[in-house]
Amino acid sequence: MLSVVTLAVLAAAWSWWWQWSLLWFVSVLVAILSLTIYDTIETTNSLFLTNAYATMKATECCALSEHLKYPKYVLRTTVALRSLCGLTAALAICITWSSRQDFSTGHYQTVSGSWVGVCLLWLVSCIPRIVSLLQCAAVSDQPIIIQYRKTISMWIIHDVFLGFFWLYLAVMLYDLSDDNNDSEWRTIFLSMISWHIIIIVLQEIYMKRQATGGTCCGPGNIQVWWRFFLLVAFVGMYTAIVSRMQDNKLTLLGMDTGYYVLFCGCTCLAYVCKSHIQTTVPIVRPTKRRNNGQQMGELLSF
Repeated sequence: MLSVVTLAVLAAAWSWWWQWSLLWFVSVLVAILSLTIYDTIETTNSLFLTNAYATMKATECCALSEHLKYPKYVLRTTVALRSLCGLTAALAICITWSSRQDFSTGHYQTVSGSWVGVCLLWLVSCIPRIVSLLQCAAVSDQPIIIQYRKTISMWIIHDVFLGFFWLYLAVMLYDLSDDNNDSEWRTIFLSMISWHIIIIVLQEIYMKRQATGGTCCGPGNIQVWWRFFLLVAFVGMYTAIVSRMQDNKLTLLGMDTGYYVLFCGCTCLAYVCKSHIQTTVPIVRPTKRRNNGQQMGELLSF
């Protein structure tokens, strides 16, 4: 699915540069659906999440709801809500295409309302993980649960703030529709891009396991280098996007050829890096504690 996502993004970039609106909408639609499937597969098959939820114990909740009591519901509810959110976003793309003429004449309510619904559903999909932090993960001190707290906290901060950014952008779509000055919408969008970059950098610095010993370019550091070039790729892609956002009239397609080449090159680099990055490491299930106090298992570093 990662290949499908990459091809869809490249097609969207080409259609924007070539000013082919139909292909751009189709490419974005394919990208959304493939990203939804990719995220579902990654989340469902995550050894870290599976072992973390298996380690957690049921915790009584004042809401008297089974879904808030048992950790086994967190994973399946999150996947279901995220999948529904992806399908809703795909529907919003179709609505945007069908209402493009009305939007260009200042009738933005249908398009804006569809994307507001997507953003609200995205924020709702964050609730199961938030509840898991406040409930089951709060009553255990096992190493994998401590790692779960740090990891999920970072994910929640990223997802919740990103959701509010997109919600504001969805509400403010009239800024693109009814006047010739879309500076406010562009400012919020650029702020969202900056926030995403900051979170990615913090995640790489504080949440990833660093290699121990050896030289800078030794075999043990290959994963570090893949992650470094992945960051470089994201920065290059966002540089191209930011440069296009500096131009007025965002409803018109077209971009500078140099930035188009930069975006496509960085997209391909990101695909290569993501394909080689190890997203999971072996997790040893709890065993009897050794006399030397060795830890009970390895934790996942996402």
